[in-house]
Amino acid sequence: MAILVGPIGIGVMSQLGGISAIVFSVIPLGTVGITKYLSQYFEDDRKEDIRALIKYVVVWNFPILLTAMILIVVFSENISKFLFNDAHNSYLVVIFGLSLFFGLLSSIVEIVLKSVRKVSLYVKYTIISALLTLLISIPAIYFLNLTGAVLTFGFTFCFSFLVGFLLLKKNNLIPIGAKMKKTEKKVKSDILKIGLASTIMLVIQQVTLIYIKSTIAAKFGLSEVGIYQSVFSISTNYFGLFFGIIGIYCIPKLSTLKENSETILELSLIHI
Repeated sequence: MAILVGPIGIGVMSQLGGISAIVFSVIPLGTVGITKYLSQYFEDDRKEDIRALIKYVVVWNFPILLTAMILIVVFSENISKFLFNDAHNSYLVVIFGLSLFFGLLSSIVEIVLKSVRKVSLYVKYTIISALLTLLISIPAIYFLNLTGAVLTFGFTFCFSFLVGFLLLKKNNLIPIGAKMKKTEKKVKSDILKIGLASTIMLVIQQVTLIYIKSTIAAKFGLSEVGIYQSVFSISTNYFGLFFGIIGIYCIPKLSTLKENSETILELSLIHI
């Protein structure tokens, strides 16, 4: 991508990626809590509870996402000015904002995939999604340049959702035929409490990064933002391998353990 769009393109993608990270730090609200309860439900084969919780997550988070999309589109020029020090890129912000709908769907599908604790299935999901996005993104960036690069956000979200949904359906992990019931109040409360704590931490982190990159853009230009992002990505991708394993296996696994002795044993194995 860096070869096709250059450092400036990477700088633009980096800033929009920061906005995306903020939005999806907030929604789905309580990602860790949702993973915890879904893991327990899958472990006990509680299909009605699985379906109820997924429905609750969609219904609760969609209005928040819709509000975020409207604000991004309405204030696209202001956002462009802040992110890129140039209001003329507002159309890129609008394209990005409209793609967030599939981002919510792909996030929910990813949570479900992590909750079933089938690492091979998650790896297959990641590889297929990445390859499909790559096949579409390269010609899009080649012919549409920066606009095509921004469209890759939508391609990534869309393919991630479709691939994840089809894999879950193929493996009979979507309780479509299960009866509908209401999610317990305690479950909702726990999800919101856990979500609030993690959301505050992630939002502060992402806002700080956006502020740093916006300052670089204002003083030195978008090209330097691209260089900064390239260097920063080396370390984040390296540590991402480790934290990815925690998200895919460790947290869902620990969520299913009911005895302290089991938790201690599992933590010992993870440490080793």
